[in-house]
Amino acid sequence: MPSGTIPEYPNPFNPGFGVDPPFVAGRAAVIHRLLANLNDGPGRATYLNIVVGGRGVGKTVLLNQIQQIVTTEYRWPVLRWTAGPDESFAAALSDEYDRIVRALGHRRRGRVTASKVGVSAGVVSADVELTASERRPTTVPAMFRRLGEQAAARHRQVILLVDELQAGNDASLRALSAGLQETNGSRLPVGLVAVGLPVVARRLRDVDGITFLERQRPIELGNLDDGATREAITQPIVDAGRSITDAAANLLVEFCGGYPYAIQLAAFHTWEAAGAAGTIGIEHARRGIAVAREELDDLYESRWERLSPAMQEYLRAVVAELDAEGKASTGAVAQRMGHPVTQVAKQRDALIVQHQLLQPAGRGFVTVSLPGMTEWVRRR
Repeated sequence: MPSGTIPEYPNPFNPGFGVDPPFVAGRAAVIHRLLANLNDGPGRATYLNIVVGGRGVGKTVLLNQIQQIVTTEYRWPVLRWTAGPDESFAAALSDEYDRIVRALGHRRRGRVTASKVGVSAGVVSADVELTASERRPTTVPAMFRRLGEQAAARHRQVILLVDELQAGNDASLRALSAGLQETNGSRLPVGLVAVGLPVVARRLRDVDGITFLERQRPIELGNLDDGATREAITQPIVDAGRSITDAAANLLVEFCGGYPYAIQLAAFHTWEAAGAAGTIGIEHARRGIAVAREELDDLYESRWERLSPAMQEYLRAVVAELDAEGKASTGAVAQRMGHPVTQVAKQRDALIVQHQLLQPAGRGFVTVSLPGMTEWVRRR
């Protein structure tokens, strides 16, 4: 390398880099489980998968990994849908229906009449009139059935990947559940991997007419252990041609606590702090952690400011009552606030359902669902 040249080290922890290293580490077991469930085929309870976890634990990245594998290795067509209050599942399926049909290798035949053939700019075009049996079905269950039948005839599968499942509106959740009940009951290969917050089960119970989807037992996705955290931090560094000292790695592991979003922030800023250095040391890690902590604090602050004073009081009481397992008794929380449990139930439910800052932890217990916010509230 010529004298004075600064080596180029593209930051692999940058979300725009094209990889998701902090989230892939430690997820091999759950990825294998999901793929095995899909390969087992329809008719089994495990064929339809719902994965739940707090914000920032890598649920969307998990979907990305599943999508990459099933499309590139298995050659199964995928319908990817992000749920939302204004997002229609039926419309998304209708928009993608023809693409999935083509991906399955089915050629839709029709007849062309002379009156429907035209010439424009030297290009011959024709409107194809499909026979009644080949026209696109008009309901979600019928579309699911037709796709499942075509996939089964070709020994393939159609996979639905759903993000933010808890955010789906009632109509979309009913349509999704009805379609899956139609195909799974007939053992047709239309599989599901959906991800969402821990409130998914409660959200599904609140919607009438989706008992089939509600019965699916969720798979929990949590933080990484220390070994996976270290791998998430160090492996991308080594792959990029750099090294990191044990002291720096230890400090980063301790700070991140296994929270994938914290891992990405701390590792990104540590990498930037190292500049052109070939080895990342403890001083780089300290500078990176300082910046990451500020960004995490901004995240917690923004969530806190959205809460009413009564919700803030409830959250403070929960943090004060957390036991060694990270759970707080709702009775003890209410007692600390000086109110009956029923009087503060509204604040508890809003923190669980609306703000997703708490989640149920067994009957009569809650826990803080956003990693790192417990410590932030205590510092505050």
